[in-house]
Amino acid sequence: MVDVMGFVPVLADSPWTRWRSRAATPSRDAAGARATAAALSGLDPDRWHVLADWPVPGEPRAHVEHVVVGPPGVLVVDSKNWNGAVRTAQGVLRQDGSRRERDLAEAARTAGVVREALGLDEDVPVIGVLCFVPPAMVTGWIGEVLLCATGDVVAVLDRLTRRLDRDRVDDVAARLAPGVARRPALAPVEGQAGA
Repeated sequence: MVDVMGFVPVLADSPWTRWRSRAATPSRDAAGARATAAALSGLDPDRWHVLADWPVPGEPRAHVEHVVVGPPGVLVVDSKNWNGAVRTAQGVLRQDGSRRERDLAEAARTAGVVREALGLDEDVPVIGVLCFVPPAMVTGWIGEVLLCATGDVVAVLDRLTRRLDRDRVDDVAARLAPGVARRPALAPVEGQAGA
């Protein structure tokens, strides 16, 4: 399981400032991050890399909650542990009836920051993800941001279109965290070509 206990909140005066829910508190944010980390631990480690509390290059006090690298690309995951009803309708995200456009814009912008920080080509998708802690159960897309809940995040990510092969996934993960170990190549099965 990924440890998120060391989560460092983004400073209010930082250019990477996250919009905070009026219902969110540091303890709710930490609980949301832990719930998301627990859910992401269900991803197949042979296909996915999960990095928690990823430091933004050049911003020593700015961190991205979770960066996940897998066959669909790079997913920049922010947990939302909101009070009240969370709904989507006609391309609008609402919490207790209030529009949450800032959160969507921040998720998309953070994905762009990660792309730029890593110098990734356009052939590597970088997707902003809002992951909701139950009771919020929303799934789908609003614009370029993917919405899911901790209870279905693994299934949602596994259903995304695969764009990167295993070597490319490992290469991108190594750019995010130079200490990430490359997985050994799969040995050919006896009787197959190359065996």
